[in-house]
Order: sequence, then structure tokens, then C-alpha cells
Amino acid sequence: MRRRASRWHSGRWRLRVDGRQERVGRTADDLVAVALPAGRSTVALDWTGDRWAGVGLMITVLTLLGGAAALLVGGASVRWRP
Repeated sequence: MRRRASRWHSGRWRLRVDGRQERVGRTADDLVAVALPAGRSTVALDWTGDRWAGVGLMITVLTLLGGAAALLVGGASVRWRP
């Protein structure tokens, strides 16, 4: 079997070799390792998104908008006194 490395490793990678689901390996330097049989093979390496990343982004945006609104509304009445 030959091994080739590609991109960084993450648990969200899905590998299919010749239509069969296979295990995605990991190299010592954190790359994706794919074990292939000798000869020709059809390889599909897909990355599935993380739905929690979208939730975190939404929380961040809402927090920034809320902070900006608080500064605009409350900041107008606050005066700086040295």
C-alpha cells in the first residue's frame, strides 16, 4: 500500500476509496494520511462542516452588535472627566 498526505487532520474528514467508507489516518506532522491499495483507486475526501462554528459566529456577531448599541445609546450621556 502507498500512503500520501494531504491537508491538516480534523475529525470531520470523511474518506471513501472506490466507493467504500475508509478510516482517515493521521501523520506525525498532523496531516491527513490516506492508505491506498496498489493500482488505480477512486478517492473522495470530504470535510463536513461543524454546526457549532455557525452558532459561535452568531453569538459573536450578536455580542458585537449589542456592545456597539450600548456604546451608541449609553455613550452619548457619559462624559469623560479627567
